[in-house]
Amino acid sequence: MDRDSIAFTDGDLPTSEQATAAVLRTEAIAATRGLRLHSIGVTWSEDADLQASMLMESLSESGFDNVVAIRMPEATEALARGIADVLGYDTTAVCVVEPESVISLIVNTSDGAVQTAFNHSVDSDDALISWLSTIFTRADWAPEALVVVGSAGD
Repeated sequence: MDRDSIAFTDGDLPTSEQATAAVLRTEAIAATRGLRLHSIGVTWSEDADLQASMLMESLSESGFDNVVAIRMPEATEALARGIADVLGYDTTAVCVVEPESVISLIVNTSDGAVQTAFNHSVDSDDALISWLSTIFTRADWAPEALVVVGSAGD
């Protein structure tokens, strides 16, 4: 909430319990502002199935009854549309980098259309730059802004 971030540690609690504790803190902050948490969306990359299952179970056990699994394509498109709206450019590119894949989304805010490309073979910064350059050259719209997001890692 309010663009806060959550750092997970390799401490005594499993990551799913740390995330649930963070959601409980967020819910408490919202309540002090007269807001209510209506639902929780959970999305994950392919390599995190077990952790996602544990998180959804932990949230349910903590009393959250409206936990929704959101497929990665829908989550990345919603993220890209949200970022494009905030930035305010006519055309915004969002690149989501995950351990096993990269997704590039180009959002045209005037009509809401999104062009999406996937790559499972990007293995370096140079390969990412080359692939994005190719995508932007082939796209119907040249992006005015690029935002790169992803999970922590090498």
